[in-house]
Amino acid sequence: MGRVDVTQDAIKATLDSEAVRHLLGLNNMRAEGPIELFSPTTRIRQGKNVRMIVADQHARSAHTVNKPLVALLAEAKEVHQALIECPDHSVASLADKLGKCRKRSAQLLRVALLAPDIVAQCIAGTQPISLTTRKLLNIDLPISWQEQRSFLAFT
Repeated sequence: MGRVDVTQDAIKATLDSEAVRHLLGLNNMRAEGPIELFSPTTRIRQGKNVRMIVADQHARSAHTVNKPLVALLAEAKEVHQALIECPDHSVASLADKLGKCRKRSAQLLRVALLAPDIVAQCIAGTQPISLTTRKLLNIDLPISWQEQRSFLAFT
């Protein structure tokens, strides 16, 4: 009936058009050569695992929730909430109080200021496939939500 080839950056399916035509009951249509379906993929690391993600036409994850990314967003919200509840704390003293690394606490506070629609897309699993926890923690994130969308390829 056909063949499926999986490479590091794509999935390609080649189908016998006669068999597909017969299977679908389209006996009055003429079949011309094989049917080829192609979808680019991206490999992303999530913790110790490497996953192959099939992107949609906008290079977004096709409803594949990146659990470490969602956990990072939740952790960032917790640190931000702790800062709101104790406004007299510096980042360093807040980190000490929470038992977290000072550098990571500062990174998490930047992540906590992501545009709400970006957070919602990450939770829904429709974020750009290039967005990883490492990238989000290590970039100099713009304050403007519009600039964040552009910078992180959400537009």
